[in-house]
Amino acid sequence: KGVKVKESYGLTEGGGPLREPPGGKKVPRGSCGVAAKGYEVKLVAADGNESTTEGELWTRSPCVTDGYQNLPDVTRDKIVDGWLRTGDIFKIDAEGFYYFMGRVDDMFSCGGENVYPKEVENLLLAHPAVRDVCVASVPHGVKGLVPAAAVVLQRGTTVTAEELKAFSLERGPAYAHPRRIMIVDELPLTGAGKPDRKAVQRDLAAYRPTTG
Repeated sequence: KGVKVKESYGLTEGGGPLREPPGGKKVPRGSCGVAAKGYEVKLVAADGNESTTEGELWTRSPCVTDGYQNLPDVTRDKIVDGWLRTGDIFKIDAEGFYYFMGRVDDMFSCGGENVYPKEVENLLLAHPAVRDVCVASVPHGVKGLVPAAAVVLQRGTTVTAEELKAFSLERGPAYAHPRRIMIVDELPLTGAGKPDRKAVQRDLAAYRPTTG
């Protein structure tokens, strides 16, 4: 308690292109800051055109790597005219603050609507009983893919999957609410200590809630 936490953004092959603005201007909750001095940044939409609102973050600076060792195909795909394609989706507001939405590879279409797992995770994390969550897509007969969630509860709390679904529907778009919720003791982690979304996706695809 009492420890100040700041959100930021950076990557090994591209430095830290987003920082706190100069002059002590407050960064809004959920934002990684503004474009840092010495970095060029832009958002590129799925159609390849630059966007002023949302898209994949590209950055160019002396901090961007020259390439990936022994991976020429990856280098050609990720580095374009000195611009690093980060693979991360961001939104930008009218004041120039950037908000991380998720990975390009994690985004999926639910009945024609783009869904970012992070936006669904944020909805669920707003519930006081939820300690941690990981969202992934699962097949659906009508929508194609729909959100599903593995949820870790705060110690000493109880909440049902149906209550969490209703909570999400009240606070977010209907297409983004998790159709399947699996309450677990812990989330599987990758070697880097991050939630293993692929493992969660496999578990959610196989999960069939009991009734009665």
